[in-house]
Amino acid sequence: MRNHKVNNNRLSNDDRIQRYWLILCSLLLVFTSCGTTEEDPYIGNIIKGQVTVDENIDQTGDYSGIELKILNHAGDPALPDTIFYTTTDSAGHFQSRSRFLNPAIYTLEIGRRGQTLESVNLVLAPEDTVRLEAELPNVVETLQVYSRENELFETYERLERGLERVLQFARAGHLTGDSLEAELRKWSDLYWDFYQDHPKSFAGEQSAVNALYLLEGWDDEMMIERLEILQQESPSLLPFSSRLAVFYYAHEHGLNRALDYLESLREMELEQQARMEIEQTLIHLLHDSLMLERAGEELARFKEEFSDLERAVEWAEGLEADLTRLAPGMPAPHLEITTLGGEQLHTGSIGEKVLIIEFTRIENFLYQHQYEELINLYREYGNEDVEIITVPFGANPLLMAAFFEEREQLWRFAESGSVDEEQLRADFNIQVIPTRFLIDTNGNIVGKYEGLELEEMFSDFETLINTNLEEVL
Repeated sequence: MRNHKVNNNRLSNDDRIQRYWLILCSLLLVFTSCGTTEEDPYIGNIIKGQVTVDENIDQTGDYSGIELKILNHAGDPALPDTIFYTTTDSAGHFQSRSRFLNPAIYTLEIGRRGQTLESVNLVLAPEDTVRLEAELPNVVETLQVYSRENELFETYERLERGLERVLQFARAGHLTGDSLEAELRKWSDLYWDFYQDHPKSFAGEQSAVNALYLLEGWDDEMMIERLEILQQESPSLLPFSSRLAVFYYAHEHGLNRALDYLESLREMELEQQARMEIEQTLIHLLHDSLMLERAGEELARFKEEFSDLERAVEWAEGLEADLTRLAPGMPAPHLEITTLGGEQLHTGSIGEKVLIIEFTRIENFLYQHQYEELINLYREYGNEDVEIITVPFGANPLLMAAFFEEREQLWRFAESGSVDEEQLRADFNIQVIPTRFLIDTNGNIVGKYEGLELEEMFSDFETLINTNLEEVL
């Protein structure tokens, strides 16, 4: 263990905002309710178009059998692994319907004869027909996508690129203090204006989320004001906006203020889906605050109130497993893998290091952005203080090679097929991709972190490292 104290302000404000930006451009709205029916909570859209092959490669003119598929990257156990699959006819045309739970960015894989040749990201939103045209093998260069949601998202991405240029300027030291604060407020306004122009679109709601995050810590009063507007104008964002408000109240005014806020939401007349997610936020807050007895009581009440919703029951059973088997202070389940380098590794062989275990899909858009943050963490603490083990579900050698083509591999990854994925999902109660566990030097769980909860893991990691250092000194 190195004799140094962790700097709790390790990230500058603009770096922290960039982290929000990278995360929010992906799967943030996995929390939204989407207005689906209780009988069938799933939605879908039509995806159609034409994929051909460069005539310099294939002169037959027969473009049949080109495969297009979208994987269930959200890890929803109620959906199959593939939420969209079709093949082209001889002219390269295709048409089929997807089935998913929430609007989000999904990865479309295009291949032939069982081999994935290219992948592209698409926005899927309910009843927004997507038409695409592409030519193999240069899909990225030839791709044309036509749909209202995807076209709006292109505009939204231009906003993101503009913000990124500002952040780069700030990191170079050209924007500081009041000038930086004013610039961030300006960009928050730009995002908010885009939301107000396109309030019911995926890109518009993403933009509203960014507008709020950019205000956090700079103008909390305006952030809360806009949160209240969102609660009225975009009920589908209520579960998200309540989480952000809870985070603000808990950190600025204490746990009781956050609990009072959630109690006020309980008194509102909400649809069942929104009520369910508010209750989930409350139970998570109690669990994360180690108020485990009350969390258990609220969970029992939750199971009774939402017993008719299959997804609610599955969530409750999953959290029950966290409370009884995977709570902070409990021994972490055993993990044994074969690494990409052929090394046999298990959790007992790590030694006296802090351990991070992450379960993901390597093609997951959120994970790809979070990976750079983990790289920064590993570079700072190195192999001396922390060990990271990544278990990529469903990965094949081609996917792994493509992932590391433009990324460093600094820690150990499990080899495809070396683990029993079903058993690991049960042992570690994996409901969301990615899921991470932080484990102390005694092999006990410090915390479990799902999806976007990377910032929380960093905070707990810093506390753990500082505690270990104090014990050494």
